Amino acid sequence: MEPEILLCFLPGALPKPSLRAEPGPVIPRGQPVTFLCRGPAGAEFFYLWKDGSAIPLGIKPGYPDGTQGLEASFLIPAVLEGTAGSYRCSYYHVSRMSERSEPVQLQMTEEDVTAPPSGALPKPSLRAEPGPVIPRGRPVTFVCSSLVWTLQFRLEKDGSPVPLGIKPGSQDGTQGLEARFLIPAVSEDTAGRYHCLYAHVYGWSERSEPVQLQVTEEDVSAPPSGPASRDYTMENSIRLGLAGVVLLILVAILVEAGLSQHTVPQGPQQ
Repeated sequence: MEPEILLCFLPGALPKPSLRAEPGPVIPRGQPVTFLCRGPAGAEFFYLWKDGSAIPLGIKPGYPDGTQGLEASFLIPAVLEGTAGSYRCSYYHVSRMSERSEPVQLQMTEEDVTAPPSGALPKPSLRAEPGPVIPRGRPVTFVCSSLVWTLQFRLEKDGSPVPLGIKPGSQDGTQGLEARFLIPAVSEDTAGRYHCLYAHVYGWSERSEPVQLQVTEEDVSAPPSGPASRDYTMENSIRLGLAGVVLLILVAILVEAGLSQHTVPQGPQQ
């Protein structure tokens, strides 16, 4: 092996980077965690390692960290049993690899994030558009809003997550964030009590005040029948009849005008 390649892994050739976990190294199951690796200004690429593995979990370029160094972030969207362990990071600079950082031990707790502690974060608000009473077959949109920065929103029905997924927040124009959950066609199965909540770096918020979705018996997915159809037909018949009467009157006026023109008496010839 060439000496130049050996230099890439010589310990002590470059200063160690530092590694930290945000919001911390102890994370409830299913919550996200971000590893931040910080190195000197000359760092080109950063590497994240787990449990002394020979292959890094990720490789990212650095960006200024606000001081005199560079930093890279590695996001784990949801902490599970397989993600717990010992993490280190390193960086690459001018054909050399730095030493690995001091380890950060990621631990997962069994806390149920679907039941956040009361009062930890402000409640979101939930509304139904166009309203909470919808005819069967019509669409309804649940809008969940928060006044603080959020990672994601979740909609629940009768205490269970609905199969509309978890959505990230978007700016709603009032300095807050919101997410929209569309039900294309309501039915008896979609009627019920809805709440929403959001995820913050500190955990899940309280649930919103409930919105009771009610479904009326009007089925807008089928055309009207019965008396409504007969009334519609009668209205068309009346319109056609009136049009025919007007046409007959116009014809009579034209005929009378033509006859009058032919019967006008002429004066004596010279």
